[in-house]
Amino acid sequence: MIEVVPPMAIHQARSHFFVEDEGTPDAFALPNWRGAALERNRYGVHRMPRQLWEAIRVAVPEATCLVCGYAPIGQPEPPDVLVKMDWDAFAADEQNPARVSPEWVAYDRNGRMAILAGFDVTIVGFPFAVADEVDQILLREGKNLRELTRGDFGHEDQWPFLATVMK
Repeated sequence: MIEVVPPMAIHQARSHFFVEDEGTPDAFALPNWRGAALERNRYGVHRMPRQLWEAIRVAVPEATCLVCGYAPIGQPEPPDVLVKMDWDAFAADEQNPARVSPEWVAYDRNGRMAILAGFDVTIVGFPFAVADEVDQILLREGKNLRELTRGDFGHEDQWPFLATVMK
């Protein structure tokens, strides 16, 4: 069953897709989701390696995603913005909150993908079936979501939170 996700501001999107409480048993607010955690400062505006971005585009063939970010202090929280999922167009779109907001959330309208670009970590998540498809695509380059996470943060035994993301 495909969920149609309503437009959301960043606070709504964060709590709809992610659980950010310390010690939480699951990083995702939706059941049966898994993904990867990446060191966001290693990457540009996309906050992930291009190979993962392109795998997401194949597994979640939406041409666009909704991106929401924070407003400057004292201003109202802005609504999300529809942005093309093309690598170059995403980075070039001057309306894209990911270009100016220190933290942002992106998601597709069918609820098959969500990205939380936080201050220190990017969490990418999917329903299990989509995560499996992303892994199959990444496998062509000898990677998967678990290995991408371990490449940025090490083994999940060192960081219990990682196990709640990777499952």
